[in-house]
Amino acid sequence: MATLSRTPPAEIRRRLRKEVNYGCPICRSPFLTWHHFDPPWPQCHAHKEEGIIALCPTCHQQAEGGAYTNQDLHELKAKHILEPPLGSLPWHIKSALINFGGNFFFAQSATIFSVRAACQEVFSMRIDKSGYLKLNARIWNSKNALVLRLIENDIVSYLENIGDLECTAQARKLSVVSKENDARFSLEFRRANPDEAIPNSSKLFHKTVLDKAPGLARRVDSDLKLRSGILIDADGLVPTIAMEIAVHGPGFSIDTTMKGIVLDLTGLGYDRAVMTSKFVGEHAFKLNFGNEKTGYRELVHLGSE
Repeated sequence: MATLSRTPPAEIRRRLRKEVNYGCPICRSPFLTWHHFDPPWPQCHAHKEEGIIALCPTCHQQAEGGAYTNQDLHELKAKHILEPPLGSLPWHIKSALINFGGNFFFAQSATIFSVRAACQEVFSMRIDKSGYLKLNARIWNSKNALVLRLIENDIVSYLENIGDLECTAQARKLSVVSKENDARFSLEFRRANPDEAIPNSSKLFHKTVLDKAPGLARRVDSDLKLRSGILIDADGLVPTIAMEIAVHGPGFSIDTTMKGIVLDLTGLGYDRAVMTSKFVGEHAFKLNFGNEKTGYRELVHLGSE
């Protein structure tokens, strides 16, 4: 007989996050776990939602140790919390492999990664004074209202526009969905073996292309292995960040899947485009508009600076 997981089902977790307004009701950390207190997990091995509360790992351990009575925890569940959650991504990295819409970019001190549209910064990574990467993001819904911001790794949420916000306890994943489900943003972080993390030719080219050019796969894989050495950290692993996004700005929207990037620029008088080409390494896709007389203005930038 299968053992019931201590982690509640996804729908219960979603309601428990919303109940505490997406942050620990004691300290407001957004990195949440699930404390079964009435009855305790060892007594029931069941997910009775009325007796479970979302807490950060530290407050969870304190609650397990008896720091709070059941009455205290029931009162916390019933409390209408208005303060937004407060937290910061703890990813202490000097470089990363970015998977953005199935396109792979090398982000390191010399080639910082950014996403911009119509001169509006959507996402960027920069180097701080200690030489570590800092993440910044602005996620708008279709009404151009902010749903979430990252400011130098600090998570700033706009609760009135959030439908769900999830920050896993190990801080490996951050995801947010707008209340109208018209915007989303997710970052998933891991440190992986280089052989698993670095994309190979089979991920980048269709089989028919590789069949027509037998030597292509060998050359591409050799080049990527050589150039990706800059990403390997002191533990011999490659920090990777997989990003998915659906964001709206003044006159534009950007939507990604793991197969491509959809750019809708119709609000600026341009066409809607679907990008399925693979950008790998220290590269960027840039699109400018204007002319020599009036000057050129950046329309889209994806990738390294």
